[in-house]
Amino acid sequence: MAWKPSGNSRLFLCFAFLALAGCQEQEQIRSYSVSKENLVVGGKAEKLRLLAVMVPHQKDVWFFKLIGPDEAVKEQVETFDRFVTSVHFFGEGSAKYARPEGWQKMPGKQLPGNGQVIEQLRREVDGASLDLTVTTLPAGEKTKDPRSNIDRWRGQLGLGPINDAELNKLVGNVKVDGEEGTRVDFTGRGKKQGQPPFARGRPFRFTKPEDWEERPPDAPKGIFRPAVFRVHDGEQAAEVSVVPLGGHGGGPLANVNRWRGQLKLDPIGEDELRKDLRELKVADGSAPYVDLVGKGLTGEPQRILGAWIVRGGRTWFITMKGSPELVGKQQAAFEAFVQSIRFADGGGAAQ
Repeated sequence: MAWKPSGNSRLFLCFAFLALAGCQEQEQIRSYSVSKENLVVGGKAEKLRLLAVMVPHQKDVWFFKLIGPDEAVKEQVETFDRFVTSVHFFGEGSAKYARPEGWQKMPGKQLPGNGQVIEQLRREVDGASLDLTVTTLPAGEKTKDPRSNIDRWRGQLGLGPINDAELNKLVGNVKVDGEEGTRVDFTGRGKKQGQPPFARGRPFRFTKPEDWEERPPDAPKGIFRPAVFRVHDGEQAAEVSVVPLGGHGGGPLANVNRWRGQLKLDPIGEDELRKDLRELKVADGSAPYVDLVGKGLTGEPQRILGAWIVRGGRTWFITMKGSPELVGKQQAAFEAFVQSIRFADGGGAAQ
């Protein structure tokens, strides 16, 4: 399997694929309900630990990062170090490495400035969610600066900037395939953003198809997801998530064009958006809905179903992303899931 960034460079990912559980043929549903009072978590952020390695290589800087609850990361330190040790660079913008066993591959994504989240792996340990990512960014002055990256990571954990003495001990403290890099290991309480990074509840209830596997709430890149599900069919996988954003969340057009960008599709205007929109009937109104097909980060076909509900001063974006074939099989289940959402006030959409 190969990943192709811009130009002619390629990344060949060398690892054994995990056997994924197949979906049940007969779909069943379960009902979940959480009271509104359970949404707030008292303001105490969970203790998080971050392991990261940055390595400049030719025209790019490579970042390998593991983040999650402190106790769960403690058990994965050796796994992370073996993963980094397995990295082998070849050519321009290319590398291969061994994926650790027991971790599931998540969709990659484009970053601003031609950056790439090449690999995102996730593992659940006793209800805790761990994320292991491989990212590249063009080697600019700020990108290559260890202090800039270290202070950014420390900020994610609610820690202050690093001092000169600590920085000097870290720079060049590791080698990756012969290249000098910097490895860090920080623990903190997470960055307060007005809403806890890991919520214990949701102000809504829903019905869920039996073959959807529910995951713990998470906050990848600081974006809170109170509901996350995975669907498998052989080696095919798809992810369903619910993301609340304040107000109108930037507006429907901006979000649809963001999804289109993830599929390497050109942006559209308001007129074309109106033509593409469908409507799903929800509790007391309707949820706008789009169905997009294109190519994901790896160049493989990908499909996104996206709907949104405005409620309680927020816009709740519900998406399903994955292989076109599997998303097609699950489209009716996705639509039923969106229509099943009921908020604590009894509504499913804006009045």
